[in-house]
Amino acid sequence: MSALVLKPKESFRIINSDILVLDTLVMADSSNIILDEFSKENFIHVKWAKIGYRCTIDGSGKNGLKGMPGRHGLNGNSLCANGRDGKNGENGSAGEDGKNLSLYLNEILINGSLIVYLQGGDGGNGGDGGDGGNGSPKSKNCTGGSGGNAGNAGNGGDGGKGGTLSVFGERELDLFAFSKNLVCVNLGGKMGLGGKRGFAGKTGYDPTKDDILKHNGNSGENGVRGIQGSLIIEIK
Repeated sequence: MSALVLKPKESFRIINSDILVLDTLVMADSSNIILDEFSKENFIHVKWAKIGYRCTIDGSGKNGLKGMPGRHGLNGNSLCANGRDGKNGENGSAGEDGKNLSLYLNEILINGSLIVYLQGGDGGNGGDGGDGGNGSPKSKNCTGGSGGNAGNAGNGGDGGKGGTLSVFGERELDLFAFSKNLVCVNLGGKMGLGGKRGFAGKTGYDPTKDDILKHNGNSGENGVRGIQGSLIIEIK
């Protein structure tokens, strides 16, 4: 493209490409460029750029999905039958890493600010464990059934890593002025939280033995926070 001129609050999405080459880029106030969702490494080359107030480039990673909860165990379906065990919850998926962006600007006129979002996505929470089913009551021929064990909770997903922003320019004074009005948001994504463990089923009523619950399932582990990306500014 020879020129890309964005109106105030207008968005331009890069699709099926990891590179955008322009002679002229004009970003009016609050306009936005969205990087291709499938490209990890991205490049924007501009000969002459004019940046308005609070313009943005967005290459954030997507958040992970929450794990599915475990099914509850069935209750005993006849006299003195044991309750079924609850199923385990699924793990949350990891957050997507933020994208890396290399920004080449020959001449820059900045009247406002540019915010570049390259943060990692948050990890998904783990699914809750299923409750154990209740045991059936006793009869004169048998004792009450045992309650089912609870399912374990799923682990939380890890947060995605923050992306790296590299800015290159030929004019040192332009690049210095630009860097003072540049904000890079490239924190690692938040960790997903472990799900809640299920509750154990109750024993069937029986006065000849203690009415004690079987063990609950285990709680899931929390994920790990993503690593922050870096910012590089060079004369080139």
